[in-house]
This record gives sequence, C-alpha cells and structure tokens, in this order.
Amino acid sequence: MITLLKKIAISNVSNLAQTVTLDNVMEGVDGAAAFGYSLETESIQVEDNQTQQYKHNHVFDIRVIDSDSDNSILDGFIADQTDVNITGLGLNGVLLIRNVKLARNKQYDGIIATAVLATKTTSIGYYDNGVFTEQELFAGRNMLETYQLDFTKSNVAGAESSVWQNGFKYDWVISSVDTNQDVVTSNVISTGVELTRPKLNAGYVQWERIYFPYGDVNLVATMNVVDINNSGTPTNVARFGVTMRGDDGDGLQSATVSLQAGKNAFTFTTNVNTAQVAMMVRPSESSTSNIVYDEIGLYIDGSEPTAYAAAKSIPTYSTTNIDPTI
Repeated sequence: MITLLKKIAISNVSNLAQTVTLDNVMEGVDGAAAFGYSLETESIQVEDNQTQQYKHNHVFDIRVIDSDSDNSILDGFIADQTDVNITGLGLNGVLLIRNVKLARNKQYDGIIATAVLATKTTSIGYYDNGVFTEQELFAGRNMLETYQLDFTKSNVAGAESSVWQNGFKYDWVISSVDTNQDVVTSNVISTGVELTRPKLNAGYVQWERIYFPYGDVNLVATMNVVDINNSGTPTNVARFGVTMRGDDGDGLQSATVSLQAGKNAFTFTTNVNTAQVAMMVRPSESSTSNIVYDEIGLYIDGSEPTAYAAAKSIPTYSTTNIDPTI
C-alpha cells in the first residue's frame, strides 16, 4: 500500500467539477480508502540476445468503503470510460496520473467496497521528436518535473509545448501599433533561459497548469535567477508568482513576489476552491528588460530543496486582475 499518500483526487478531464476526493484512512468507516501501486516493464530483444526495456505498465489500485455520492461518480466514470486525472497528495510530494480510464476490479471478499483500477502504459522517457511532452505518470517532489525541465536540450528553442520556450499558456497581446507583438520573448542561452520585454508592457507569461484540486494546502514556488536587468526605473518590476484557478479554469487568486538575482521562493496557501495551479513570471515593464533563469519548482511546503528554504518570503495575494488569462 502507498502509505505516504494522504489522499487522492479523481477528476473528469473534461469537467473538473466532477471530482472525487478520497482520504487514505485505514479504518472501516464510510469513505475510508486505501491505495496500492504496482509496476511491470516490457522489453524487446535486440542484437546479441540483449533486451531493452521500452515501456512501463502502471497499475494503481483504489479501495474505498462505500460512500454513496463518491461511488456514484466513480461508477459513472467506469461505465462511460471517462478520461480522468488522478492527483495524489503525499507527505512530501505528489502523484500525478494523467488521462487514464478506470476499471472495476474483481471483488474478492464480502466487504461492501468499491475496488477500482487505474492502469497506464508509458514509454521509457518522455522526450519525443523534438517536442517536450507531459509525463502521463509522475511521482516526486517538484510538480513541474511532470514536464522535462532541462534547458540544455539542443532543440528546446521553438519546442511548442516546452515550459522553457513558447509553451506559455498566454494569449499573445495584439498591439494597437504592431500586430502580434509578443508580451515577452524567450531565448535559450548557455546559462539558462532568457526572457526579454520587447516593448513597454507589464504582462506576465504563464507555464502549463498543474492539476491540484486541494484547497488550504501550503505550497512553495521557487525560481533560481541567474541574471536580472530592470532597464531604467520601472514602476512594475520583475515578479514571479502563481495563479490559482477553479474547476472552470477561471482565476480565483494570485500570489506574487518581486524577483531578485539568486534563489527566490515563497510559501502560499491554495484557495479553498483551487483545482489548478500555474506559475507565472514577468520581466520589469521597461523595454529590453530581461531575466535569465535556470530552475523553477513547485513543492509541498517543507519538501523544497534546502537552498530555497532559507529564501522563502511572504507573497502578495490578489483576487482581482489575475493575469494572464487562459
């Protein structure tokens, strides 16, 4: 059993309002649940009778004592073969399973319980054809590592789904003077990723969203800034932060801090209605302002790297003008 998982949330990919949350409670009470996990590898034979692993078969086993409302939703997911996301909240990390279908497990005892399996087959590695893709199954501390965060890859430039370049979930601003003027441009250089402000603008850019349907949880956002240039004396300086969004994708709340060279980190508490979390960043508003960074992270509070623990600050929260939009 996965004892380090405190709870899991199972969400309809197409309708996040349909979410079942189960607590890992090892007692025979209504709604109690337990989780198990197994992994098998498949191999092919190559030259000289050598074998090479090429895929993993993951099986996540969910057992829950009958809770009518939760089970009715799970029954619907199974009957309709609905694609779901599973987000597990651990003591010092998360489990993320994406786009998986549920199946009814064979009942083997007389306990009135729902036994559900989530199975997922993944390729070895997730860097494919020059495009960065989201891992379909991830377990670890840094939630953003569900994407490949290695800016040294030679073809990161122009990789449309990369978190490093051109993968921002932002509708590029159309300037009244020059159409299709980017809010921020990015370029991979030897020391990291350089984000530059082409013209006067205070907009943010935002990374891909992480499904995190848990409110009132303390998380830590981190960024290592190699270099920063606040051109001139801007009113709106360089900042980074997070947006918390509901099950409809609309912004609920943001939390941001000013950026400085070196380790940057802040602790924030997720809004009670949070379903998704995304990190965002901006250079200062002045034309040609830029920042260079080589590391970003999103962690359960207390599980962040030691180097960031001492740098943690208190963010400014806002429920208005949450920018950027999705």
